[in-house]
Amino acid sequence: MERLLTGYVGDFNRRHNRHGHLFQNRYKSILCHADPDVLDAAQEKMETVSLYCQKGLDLDWVARTAADLLQTDLTELWRGGKKSTTVQVRSLVCYWETQELGMTATAVGKRLKITQSGGCRAAQRGEQLAAERGWRLKLMINA
Repeated sequence: MERLLTGYVGDFNRRHNRHGHLFQNRYKSILCHADPDVLDAAQEKMETVSLYCQKGLDLDWVARTAADLLQTDLTELWRGGKKSTTVQVRSLVCYWETQELGMTATAVGKRLKITQSGGCRAAQRGEQLAAERGWRLKLMINA
């Protein structure tokens, strides 16, 4: 049984460009220390996503905003590639879509033609980029 599962995990990791245990990540869990923390975090997340839905935000709006901020052509984002500005726009879009709008990295990855793990890594880069430059999606909407 162990040999069968080890072989499956190795094959799965090669197919999906991953490494490590099959279920090693927390899958969007939020660390909270008490029940009020859980309720407050869930309430805040729901209010934020509801606000964005009311404003009509979608992937296209977020992509246009990110491209404008980084002064790059939007068509380069949809074309793909590894050009520095294209990667930065893609990273910012992945971060805002997964963390602010609550989409999955798989759904964003399909639109951007990248894998789920690539979407997660891009979101991490996007978080760092947004923090360095002080860009917050909530502030962009209210502007």
